[in-house]
Amino acid sequence: YNKDVSWAKFLADSYQMGYVNIAEPGAGNEHIMLTTIEWFEKNKPTDDVFVCILWSAFNRHMFWDGIKHMNLIEQV
Repeated sequence: YNKDVSWAKFLADSYQMGYVNIAEPGAGNEHIMLTTIEWFEKNKPTDDVFVCILWSAFNRHMFWDGIKHMNLIEQV
């Protein structure tokens, strides 16, 4: 898995934009949404930001571990 070989990286390079990829292999749409919001809350960008979200298949889901208080994908 290489985050620098992706459609989003190609797009960023084509338009000479900065590139950040916070994708997690196998993540569901809930995880994509939550990590995107978390990134914005943590980084608080002051410049214009172009966001490209590549949604997952509808049948991928986030599973929450109530004991460890974390998404199970974070354990992988």
